[in-house]
Amino acid sequence: MSGKGAQQNGELFAVVPAAGSGSRMHLPTPKQFIDIDGQSVLVRTVNRLFETPQLQKVVISAESSSLGKIGALPFKCKDKIELCEGGATRAESVLNGLVHLREAVGSDGFVMVHDAARPCVRTDDIMCLVKEAMDDHGGILAMRVSDTIKCADQDQRAVDTLNREALWRAATPQLFNCHLLLNVLQAALQDGVTITDEASAMQHAGYKPKLVECHTDNIKITTTPDLVLAEYYLSAQSKDQSQVSEDEYY
Repeated sequence: MSGKGAQQNGELFAVVPAAGSGSRMHLPTPKQFIDIDGQSVLVRTVNRLFETPQLQKVVISAESSSLGKIGALPFKCKDKIELCEGGATRAESVLNGLVHLREAVGSDGFVMVHDAARPCVRTDDIMCLVKEAMDDHGGILAMRVSDTIKCADQDQRAVDTLNREALWRAATPQLFNCHLLLNVLQAALQDGVTITDEASAMQHAGYKPKLVECHTDNIKITTTPDLVLAEYYLSAQSKDQSQVSEDEYY
């Protein structure tokens, strides 16, 4: 592969880490199993990924006690879904998913890592990521920062204002060569690096993932109010798609 441009000739897979407990939701049910208008967050998320035509397989890594429950969920393309046991952290869950995929993916195969609690990601944003980031450095969906960002001291007093022109909010999916990501993630964890997303592991190894701008409705459900917002966004997206279909028909 060459880092000079997107290759777009590799196989495409996905890993969805879903082993989190969602403790910040303060609900008895992990957020990936919470219902939004008749479907769980996890089902909506995985089904949205399968709107990407090239996608061959999705590996969901979850707690061993949840694997049976996940296996019974009504996913579409269920024959393309495999399950594996997650880890104690998100990074370890992703690594377990990559190890599970390793034998099935060729040297030029790519993997999208996507948060289980991001059901609102738009298919056209994913397609844009695939188009622009299938190279050695890979890439991630991200959003430009529009607010003024302050740095604080230990007393929570503003001591600096950052230049927001260079600031982005990382989102998912994050797209990288599967075998390369597996190797750099293993190395970063062995080095004791704090891995908050796959791009941070790639950066630790000297790579520069491309930032591919996505819509701001690609939110991660973290707190209870996010559920209401996600339901609103999903409804709005459905209406937008219906309008597009009607316009195309007429």
